[in-house]
Amino acid sequence: MKPRLASILSRKGRGVAILGAVTALLAALAVLCSALAVRFQDDVIDASRYNRTFDLSQARSEALRLQLAVAAQFVSGKPIDDGDVALRFAILKTRLSVLQGPGVYSHDVVGTHRGEVAALARAVNAIDPLIARAAEPETAAAILQILSPLNAQLARLASLSNALSGDVVARNQRDLDRVFSVICVIILGLVLCGLALIGLMARQSRQMEKAAKRDWLTGLPNRAALHEIAATLDRSQDHALIFLDLDNFKDVNDTHGHTGGDRVLTAISQRLLEVAGSDAFLARLGGDEFAVLIAGDHAEARARAFAERAAEALRKPLFLDGERINASMSIGIALRQHGEDFDLLHLLKDADVALYAAKGAGRAQHVILTPDLRKDADYRRQLQHDLPAALAQQEFHLVFQPIVDLSNGSTRGFEALLRWDHPELGAIPPTAFIPLAEESGDISAIGRWVIDEGCRIARDWPADVFLSLNVSAIQFADPGLSQCVSGALRRWGVAPARITLEITESVLVSNGAAQRILAELRDIGVRIALDDFGTGYASMSYLRQYSFEKIKIDRSFVADMAAGNNSFAIVSAICSLAGTLSAEVVAEGIETSDHLDLACASGCSLGQGYFFARPMREAEVRPFIAARLDTPSLPPRLRPDAPREAALPTKLARTAGFAV
Repeated sequence: MKPRLASILSRKGRGVAILGAVTALLAALAVLCSALAVRFQDDVIDASRYNRTFDLSQARSEALRLQLAVAAQFVSGKPIDDGDVALRFAILKTRLSVLQGPGVYSHDVVGTHRGEVAALARAVNAIDPLIARAAEPETAAAILQILSPLNAQLARLASLSNALSGDVVARNQRDLDRVFSVICVIILGLVLCGLALIGLMARQSRQMEKAAKRDWLTGLPNRAALHEIAATLDRSQDHALIFLDLDNFKDVNDTHGHTGGDRVLTAISQRLLEVAGSDAFLARLGGDEFAVLIAGDHAEARARAFAERAAEALRKPLFLDGERINASMSIGIALRQHGEDFDLLHLLKDADVALYAAKGAGRAQHVILTPDLRKDADYRRQLQHDLPAALAQQEFHLVFQPIVDLSNGSTRGFEALLRWDHPELGAIPPTAFIPLAEESGDISAIGRWVIDEGCRIARDWPADVFLSLNVSAIQFADPGLSQCVSGALRRWGVAPARITLEITESVLVSNGAAQRILAELRDIGVRIALDDFGTGYASMSYLRQYSFEKIKIDRSFVADMAAGNNSFAIVSAICSLAGTLSAEVVAEGIETSDHLDLACASGCSLGQGYFFARPMREAEVRPFIAARLDTPSLPPRLRPDAPREAALPTKLARTAGFAV
């Protein structure tokens, strides 16, 4: 996670955690208080539902009725109604049994005066055997004696029950009031915590949104901020978008590590910020890429001025760990005049196209997008899009350029050259699609097809005619290269010695396992040629490290030999060295008779170029070989073993630097 954003989240996260903990505690207290409130409420309900005052009052009434029924014979002299006495006693007994039954509560008088209630029950139990003989005066007197104190006891218990129930209800009501007050406070606290959480989260969201639009390393606005500011621009104004990309920044990371690279980016961003001032909106898009948006009058002139000031700012010394860093930037500029459609994505694409052109122009340049550059970019994008399917759709084919023996003019071999017939764009030059194939990685599959197709075609050639196949750096690094070559040779029955694989110095530079790979290929029996010799920076060291059957002199040397500089002497020296190393020298780019004369005189044994033939289709190869066999040998003066002064006409001899 980006450091600034992580810091915000960590800091705010602690606040959220604290508020969350307080909220959870308040919620727990609210639950506890709610449980207490329920308990107190239940006690109030119980006190109301199981009020013993009524039961005791009814029991007292029944005791009085029983007493009156028994005492009636003494007052009126009439006999006792046995049924009425028995009924009254049964009701009294039932009332007292209810008082002693289950459901006794702490707030119930029965629960607090169990002894008195038990005494009442004993008294009733004592009356029970006497009821049947209540008509007898003596028995009636005994019953009345037992009943007499019950009235006072029941009256007192009823009064106590009424008072106790009222106290219970009042106490529980007070407790409920307290609990509800606490719950209100807790709810208020929860509301305040909720509001605080909402405010904190809103603030954190704003800060995160702000941080999300800032580059974590340099503090500059990022791509999201650039899109946001672009959405607010006045479409009626002129606009310029500038893409800036550090040249060779990978070298800084490789040398000083990513920490050192970050320090360089931070320093450069500060310089660019000073250059931009308030006149432009500077953003870091990622990596070593920056963008500047300029809006208003004279946007093009201001963009040019910014590019010049930025280049000047980067020329100032920049030191990292005591070492000077040579920083430069390639700059691409895209413009939109007022009235033109403004779309940031299209403007970004246009600026990227201009940046690509600036890098292609030699870096440390600034380029303004032109219609031609946009057309080239569209062309390149279409090729990138269509290239992966071209092989499956059989849009590739090979052409073959002859390699001629300069001693007798016979055709010694052919170099296979790849061509792409695009269904819409027509013939695509290799210089256009080969780099794209290398970028995308499609070159490996294409290279395998070239090897197989080349062997298929070469099987029908004479056995002494070889085939040269170019191998790119990416294809050379393919672990399956040797298996691919050997498989094609077996499949088409081609002798390994007839196949020459051409590699450039860049292949050897970029591959640390070159020695092993070359050994695997030589074990198969194929020949190896060093292509474009002389254009690199370490050619001689490669001749010392590796052995080659052929050395191909780059066409630039052949062209320069006729221009009268030192190229003739250099080529002659190379030919002499190659002879010592038992390698043949192929002169590329022979297009005129002068080129041929100079190539022969310098000691080149083989030649290739338009002077002999242009690249030809498969069907043209065999007729060409037959025709060349009928061609007379080259003049003796052009043979490599002839004296160089005699081999060249006077004009060419002077050009080559010989005294005549």
